[in-house]
Amino acid sequence: MNDQIVEKKKSPAKVLVVEDDPLNLKLLQLMLDKLGVEMMAARDGEEALEMLGDSPAEVMLLDIALGPGMSGVTLMEKLRHKERYTKTPIIAVTAYNYSELRNYINDDGFNEYMGKPISFKQLKDVFEKLNLVSPE
Repeated sequence: MNDQIVEKKKSPAKVLVVEDDPLNLKLLQLMLDKLGVEMMAARDGEEALEMLGDSPAEVMLLDIALGPGMSGVTLMEKLRHKERYTKTPIIAVTAYNYSELRNYINDDGFNEYMGKPISFKQLKDVFEKLNLVSPE
């Protein structure tokens, strides 16, 4: 009998991306595919909340300016009031500068901030920090 240890392959992290710009959404999809991460996409906060009811996410990338309807900040606040998402990493993705968001980047709000345009290295670094992908 062979006593080999079978290492279970970790399933890909499931990431919710909430982004209203189709080009930014496509760019994030390409980068997340390259990282081996499974992406769920929503165009606005309402769609995101509906989607999360059926399929939870391990991390979320929220655009701050989502056009009409709720902002990414409002969505983050709604998610933080749900027990399931009190500790889930939520990352602000925005063209706004950090100083405009610093009051929301803390333990009870956004965990990270990524300025647009997002680079692959920036995304990879954040995902490695969150232990969602392995460093190479």
